[in-house]
Amino acid sequence: MKYGRKTNAMLGVLFHRRHQQLGETATGLAYRRMTLDAADRYLATDPSMADRPWPVELGIVAFLEFAAYELTGSRQYLDRARHSVELGVATYWEGGSPLPKADPACAHYENITRADTLALAALKLYVVDNSLTDTIGISDIDR
Repeated sequence: MKYGRKTNAMLGVLFHRRHQQLGETATGLAYRRMTLDAADRYLATDPSMADRPWPVELGIVAFLEFAAYELTGSRQYLDRARHSVELGVATYWEGGSPLPKADPACAHYENITRADTLALAALKLYVVDNSLTDTIGISDIDR
């Protein structure tokens, strides 16, 4: 996000929300397709840690992959959401600190990096993996 940087995942979760609003209309289905196209872009790529991504960016990718999984039932999307969450936890919560690092290259916490989105994605993964009756929707508030 880094002060104005926008990602495909950010747009993808917004496309997903728009599809939910429009339903199975022609326009709604176009948004569904764009959601899946955005999710597909993350199936085989990880962020460059040299770019110092914020925790929110991995959280949003996870939510986009969860959205694609919910739309299709395809396990590849759930696996990729899991990968993004696990990468984020390993990157930002290293060393047993209760607070996540602001980015991969620093050792302090900053609220502006929105680690709460990544934490919410981790909670959603826990709910899905454990087949809990609670539900956590697709977060699209970080845009």
